[in-house]
Amino acid sequence: MKRLTHALTAAGLVGLSISAAHAQSSVTLYGIIDTGLLYTNNQKGESNYQMASGTLSGSRWGMRGTEDLGGGLQALYVLENGFSSTTGTLGQNGREFGRAAYVGLAGAFGRVTAGRQNDAAVDFIGPIASSNQWGGGLAAHPGDTDNYYVNARISNSVKYLGNDYAGFRVSGLYSFGGTAGNFANNRLWSLGAQYARGPLTVAASYLNASQPNTSMYDGTAGAASISPIYSGYTSARTLQSRASARRTRSARQPSMSSTRIRAFRISARRRARRRSCAFAAIPQSSTTSKRA
Repeated sequence: MKRLTHALTAAGLVGLSISAAHAQSSVTLYGIIDTGLLYTNNQKGESNYQMASGTLSGSRWGMRGTEDLGGGLQALYVLENGFSSTTGTLGQNGREFGRAAYVGLAGAFGRVTAGRQNDAAVDFIGPIASSNQWGGGLAAHPGDTDNYYVNARISNSVKYLGNDYAGFRVSGLYSFGGTAGNFANNRLWSLGAQYARGPLTVAASYLNASQPNTSMYDGTAGAASISPIYSGYTSARTLQSRASARRTRSARQPSMSSTRIRAFRISARRRARRRSCAFAAIPQSSTTSKRA
C-alpha cells in the first residue's frame, strides 16, 4: 500500500529576551506556532485533507532563566508548555508544562537539573536524526518509539550533562519511580556519550525503563490518538533501548552531511525485538533542536 503525505506549514516564531535588574540575571520568553495543511492520498482507503498542529515542530511557548551565583556557578530553570495550534488544547496528556519543567545548577563541572526533562538519548542521538534536522514528524520512525523526535519527556528525574572536553561529552539521567516499598517500579535511567570534532560526530546511548507505559509514555501507550505503534508497550515490564549514530560532513560541501542511526530495543515481557535503521542526506544549515 502506498501512502503519500504532503504538508504545507506556516510556522510563527517568537522570542523575547528580558534582562533583570542586573546583568548577571536573565529571563527569555520564546515560542513556536506551527499549523499545517495535510493531504493524504490513502487513509483507510480514502483520501483526506486535514489541519494539523506541529507538523514540522511542536507548537509551544516557554520561559528559561539564569542567575549568576558567583564563582562560575549559575542557577537555571526552564518551563515549557506544549499546545495544539488548531484546537488550543494542552499537549503532553494535558500537562501545563509538559514539554519541560526543571531547575538546576551549571558550572565548570557541567550541568545538574531536576524535574521533567529529556533523556540522554535525546541529548546526543536525537539532534542528528533526520526528523530533528529537516523532516519534522513526517520523518520520525513509526510512533517515535525510539524517542528521537522527543515525544516522551521523563518526569521526576535528576540529570547530569557534562561540558565539552576535547570533543567528548557525557550525559546521565535517573527517574525515581515513586512507589513505596518498590524502588525499581516505574523507574527509568539512561546514559549517553558523544564525540564531535571537525566533520565527524559519533554518539551512543542506552535507556532502561521499568513499566514504560507509565515511566516513559505517561500512561498513553494504548491510546490510538497517540499512535497504535505504542500499544505493544502497554503491558511491557521493561523496555531497553541501545542506539549509536554517526554523522560526517562532506569536505567539498560542508553544508551537506550524512547520518546513520541504528537502534535495538527489547521488551522483557514479550521478548519482542525490533531493529530500525535510517540514512539521510542532511542540510547542515537547517539544523534545529527540539529541546528546551
